[in-house]
Amino acid sequence: MGKVTDEELIKLCGRCRVLIFPGEEDFGITPLEAQASGRPVIAYAKGGSLETIIDGKTGVLFKENNPRSLLKAIEQFIEIEDRFDKKIIRENALRFSAEIFKEKIKTFIDEKYSEHTNKNI
Repeated sequence: MGKVTDEELIKLCGRCRVLIFPGEEDFGITPLEAQASGRPVIAYAKGGSLETIIDGKTGVLFKENNPRSLLKAIEQFIEIEDRFDKKIIRENALRFSAEIFKEKIKTFIDEKYSEHTNKNI
């Protein structure tokens, strides 16, 4: 796609049928951007995709990074496409929002601080 503005990205994601994400990334923000628009993702089952995509609910994962495996995933998507719920897909993306991330970090720090403080009493 190249560089696009945030507004253009939202429009493009909103118009797509599915995002195909065949690469491996540690996290992968692009699949979450598509899911935030309620769009399912077909992705290689490695890296961050395993954490951000729920196979069969928010997308389809393929295990081998080759054209045949990708084609099978596309065929599987076509068979189950009508089962994907935009609301569920959006809710999944929200698990990774900045607000939730901040809350999880704060809770983690508070717990570790409490453990450390209680251990030294």
